[in-house]
Amino acid sequence: MSVATSDLDRAAAAEENFRAVYEENFAFLSSIAANKFRVPDTEAETLAHEVFLTYLRKSETIADLRSWLIGAICHASRHYWRANRLWSASYFAASVGGAPISVLRQYIEQQNRPA
Repeated sequence: MSVATSDLDRAAAAEENFRAVYEENFAFLSSIAANKFRVPDTEAETLAHEVFLTYLRKSETIADLRSWLIGAICHASRHYWRANRLWSASYFAASVGGAPISVLRQYIEQQNRPA
């Protein structure tokens, strides 16, 4: 058996292993993001894909796959909300000194929004 053949066999086995891990865990990870963290379904699927991309890079260093996947989707879900939160969950009260609503609307629309 040549070196090229063994490399191809190894690559095919790694691809099949990844496919099995993906098919077994994708729906589970998406449901964690959507149900536990209330991430919208399409965004939850995107987060699950990002977790699997990270898994591809780090697969050889992961000791407990299931725990790592769950931790990674929880971390990604928390990061999603931190990155996409325009306003904090706290309360705010202010006076606008009698400014017309059109001026307030213009002010709010001109504020920088997170990318």
